[in-house]
Amino acid sequence: MKTTQKQQQNGNEITQKSFEIIIKNHPEITADGYGIGTPALTASARKAQYDSSRKDLATFKTAFETSLKWLDRNPDFARNRTSYGLKHEVERTYRGVYVPNGAFILAALHKGFRIAEHVPNSPNVRFS
Repeated sequence: MKTTQKQQQNGNEITQKSFEIIIKNHPEITADGYGIGTPALTASARKAQYDSSRKDLATFKTAFETSLKWLDRNPDFARNRTSYGLKHEVERTYRGVYVPNGAFILAALHKGFRIAEHVPNSPNVRFS
C-alpha cells in the first residue's frame, strides 16, 4: 500500500519536497541554527557561510523527522534549555542520528513552538 504525503506527515515522515518547503518558510534557520552565530566574520564571509549552511540543512531530513518524533514524546521539555542542549537530548534518545542545531529548531518551529530568545552571538535559541 502506497503512503500518501498527508499520512507521512502525520507519522513525522515527510517527502523531501515538503521538507524543502518548510526550510524555505524559515529563511533565518541554517544547519548551524538560528543564523550562523559568528559575528566576527566579514559580511561576504558571513553570506558565504550562511548560503553553505542553508544548503546543508536540506540534507538533514532524517534528523528533522527524528526531532519531530522526540518533540511528540517530550512536549514539556525544559524551556530554559537551549536548542543546542535539546538537540543533544534527541541524539542521546535516538543513538546513531546526528541532529544539527538547525534541524532541531526547524522541527520545533514546525510543531508550533515559538522562539522566546535568540542567544546573543550564537546560533542557539530558547523556546516559549
